[in-house]
Amino acid sequence: MLEWQEWCYDVKEEGEIFPNLCKLTLKRCPKLTKMLPSDKFPKLESLQLNFTGCLFSRESKFLSLSLLRIEDCPEFECFPDGGIDAPKLKNMSIQWCEKFRLLPEGMRIIVPSLEQLTIRDCPEFISFPQSGLPPTLVTLTLDGNEKLLANGRQCALQRLNSLLTLTISNIEFLVFPEEGLLPTSLTKLFIFNCPQLQCLPEEGLTTSISQLHIYGCPFLERRLQRGKGEDWPKIAHIPDIWLDGKKI
Repeated sequence: MLEWQEWCYDVKEEGEIFPNLCKLTLKRCPKLTKMLPSDKFPKLESLQLNFTGCLFSRESKFLSLSLLRIEDCPEFECFPDGGIDAPKLKNMSIQWCEKFRLLPEGMRIIVPSLEQLTIRDCPEFISFPQSGLPPTLVTLTLDGNEKLLANGRQCALQRLNSLLTLTISNIEFLVFPEEGLLPTSLTKLFIFNCPQLQCLPEEGLTTSISQLHIYGCPFLERRLQRGKGEDWPKIAHIPDIWLDGKKI
């Protein structure tokens, strides 16, 4: 639908356009200029947008939405002021959006049920909201977001008090979060393809971690060899450790 530019419906007509629609996928609609009329889809649970133009407005309310995926939308920079109102949203993924910079402020209020968040290959993404992420968040994946992870303190990961699983991958110059900057709730940590990562924090990893996977980090893998690596004492307390795809 490369030429589609706007939603066509009678603005005077009250009610929903698709009152029972649960899943909507828009692909390759780069000329779309009008916002998605969210009030016309009261039962929408899954929304996937791929290579699509104008996405949301300040009035966007998706009261039934549980899954939101935004992929390969080259002009998408940020959500409108105030974000989107999606009280049941559990899974949000933003991938391959080269201009995307910021998540909305007030996420604790507008998406209070969020459990999984993925930000992948968004090179301009620089920080999390100052107001923090929802306390319900248990899984966070950060893949290829160089500017965000170039400064461990800027991530403010320690504020994610319910986070259980953290995946960090494809960061050329990853600076590992400093002392006290990993959430103490964390149980699983995955670090993939961070070739310049040199070492772990001096105090080691939080004692809550029970599973550690490290792959494609040659400098770090040498330092973590069981019983002889310089950083082995920092992870010796972790019962389930995988280096370069092998359990040690």
